[in-house]
Amino acid sequence: MIALSAKRIAILAGAAALVIAVLAVISGCKRPAPHAKSCRLLDEASLMAKIKELGASNPELSLLLAREGNERCPNSPDAVKRMWVIVKALSELGRSEEARKEALIMVQKYPNSDLTGDVRRHVLSNPPTHPSERGYGKKYEMPDR
Repeated sequence: MIALSAKRIAILAGAAALVIAVLAVISGCKRPAPHAKSCRLLDEASLMAKIKELGASNPELSLLLAREGNERCPNSPDAVKRMWVIVKALSELGRSEEARKEALIMVQKYPNSDLTGDVRRHVLSNPPTHPSERGYGKKYEMPDR
């Protein structure tokens, strides 16, 4: 039998929760909200770590995970980051009109965030969808954060 430390057990539990969350998002299933506040924070932290790990490599999964996070934890400090990921992912997927709608929601909900300023510049001020705009025909240049 292998002896596991409490730290290793916590890491394995977090990884298992993340796998379950990703599978639930991909399959479209809804998971019941965790009962303990600490579990909710662990799940959100795991979700944010996965979103950060994905970066721009998989915008569809990033979009799904960010929306899942905002559905489960709409008022958390990471909600603005997830909104930014949603707008960025939609832009990378070529869904400019949806990205613009989400950007407008973000501007209303988080007007003073640096991430909102980034979205305002890249999606609302210089969208690449209209020939008269400076960004026409170019990919969004939003940096990974």
